[in-house]
Amino acid sequence: MGAHREHGVDVEELTVADAPQVAALESVTFSDYPQTQATYREPLTEAGAAGLFADGRVFGIRRNGQLIAVTATSAQGDLTETHFTSVHPDHRRQGLATVVKAASILANADAGHTCSGPAGQGPMRGALA
Repeated sequence: MGAHREHGVDVEELTVADAPQVAALESVTFSDYPQTQATYREPLTEAGAAGLFADGRVFGIRRNGQLIAVTATSAQGDLTETHFTSVHPDHRRQGLATVVKAASILANADAGHTCSGPAGQGPMRGALA
């Protein structure tokens, strides 16, 4: 999947070279994640962001070269799990999370993964429809 320009943004599959930008975006959005016993997660470091590319696929949206939305996925069998999706606070309420999620679902479906769901929650066949 190459970059696709839509409504003033570039939607693309990211590479490990983008790990610093992924980590930087996650540092801006980290406080938005609920931190409970059931949902606790550590802040994403650059090394952690690089690891996402070793185990899965990461998709992003850029506006004027700045990474403003990201979703990270991994596949196990035909199930694609989403680890997180985030949008920079200055760019929310524009449908960007939907766009980046759709890009990941379509790309993973093209790769033969027929189910999609949030990490640990199982298939969500409706998302593919």
